Amino acid sequence: MVREAYGEVVHQLNNSQHLISVDEARRTILAQVRGNDREGEDGTGPTNPSGKAGKPGGREEQVELLEARGRVSIRPVFAAGAAPPFDRSPLDGYAFTAADLALYPDGLKVTGEVAAGAAPESGPGHGEAWRVATGAPLPPGCDAVVRFEDTESRGDIVHVRVPVHSGDNVARRGEDFAVGSLLLPAGVVIRAQHIGLLAAGGHPQVWVCRKPCVAIVSTGDELVETGRPLGPGQIWNSNRFALAAAIVEAGGRPVTLGTCPDSAPAIAKSLRRLLVGYRPDLILTTGGASVGERDVCRAAVAELGGRELFWRVAMKPGTPAFAALLGPRLLIGLSGNPAAALTTFDVLVRPALAAFLGVKWRPSVVRAILVNGVGKPSSLRRYYRALLTCSGGQWRADVLPGQSPGALSGMARANGLVVVPEGKGPIQSGEPVEAWLTTDLTIDGGETFAVDPTHPLASW
Repeated sequence: MVREAYGEVVHQLNNSQHLISVDEARRTILAQVRGNDREGEDGTGPTNPSGKAGKPGGREEQVELLEARGRVSIRPVFAAGAAPPFDRSPLDGYAFTAADLALYPDGLKVTGEVAAGAAPESGPGHGEAWRVATGAPLPPGCDAVVRFEDTESRGDIVHVRVPVHSGDNVARRGEDFAVGSLLLPAGVVIRAQHIGLLAAGGHPQVWVCRKPCVAIVSTGDELVETGRPLGPGQIWNSNRFALAAAIVEAGGRPVTLGTCPDSAPAIAKSLRRLLVGYRPDLILTTGGASVGERDVCRAAVAELGGRELFWRVAMKPGTPAFAALLGPRLLIGLSGNPAAALTTFDVLVRPALAAFLGVKWRPSVVRAILVNGVGKPSSLRRYYRALLTCSGGQWRADVLPGQSPGALSGMARANGLVVVPEGKGPIQSGEPVEAWLTTDLTIDGGETFAVDPTHPLASW
């Protein structure tokens, strides 16, 4: 009876939806991410021990600087001190009063020195100079520094061989930034140079967007955890690992729960456990999203009272993708085919994770010459795995063999996707195409959103 009831739910769901465009699917997902943010969930629970809320992207946390690379700043940061904090010498040389050079043509007498880290209470008198090290405070009364290479010494007398004016070779207090200067605005992907700036400004920690927690539920009677012996008709679960790695690349924190059989009650039980025990920001399911009798992920979502947002997207690979809400939690269902799951992740899930993090995702788009042709027109937007190379400023796209949605070897060799719009084709060798550099589709790796502004995808 339970199986028959779920079969009826699947039948009703399979007859209730039509394909929606990639753009509409992405807009629907992003609207839900941003809508949940505006509603301001409390953010408490295991995924957010601090319980703090922040904008944009949901919630925030404070991390040590050495943990901040690749994270997204959520609050502006202002300098706690000036840099440099005192007038200092930027080089090894002699410090003196520039006017003394005209008054003492026979040279200046060297009467002292200042090392980096020292704090001189007095300085040279008239007609005198002090040796100073790079980074050393400028001695009181001095207004210029000359490097050793531009001088000639005779005993304790130094002769300056170049013109020197007041202020030469002096780094003034606050020359780099003053107290209260903006060091880092909100919404920046933090890189090494930002970390150095924050450290110089007196901040050992920084407030960042909390990494969104993304739960992965893999479904399929045929799946076996990698490393365990395979039985007849079984395969290892590669989606769990590939998607977890992609989530980390995109700035998220994955939670994996192993595999579920093709059973709506079992899938519903796993989803319920996720919602209660982990409270993820986003749930990804793989498999069980197509039109077969055993494709029951959507039925499990319906059993839990979920509201389906869409099912089936006009893209290939990845047509069976769907999205739903389980209460306030967004769920995106991906194909069980590994290459299709990763392609759909790049197209639909990465933008959602960027929105959780408070940044605007952009694909890195290039114009390339197609090395080999692609097939006939289709009503679906097609994404071909390709190897992109650039020589002499010209990009070339080599569509790789093995484009089956279940094949991973071609995807492992690829560094890009050739995007063929709906209704376009065939495209012959030598014709221009639009391509994404998928190695640039990353949050954790830095700000790599170089976009051709003339490309129609740039308006996403």
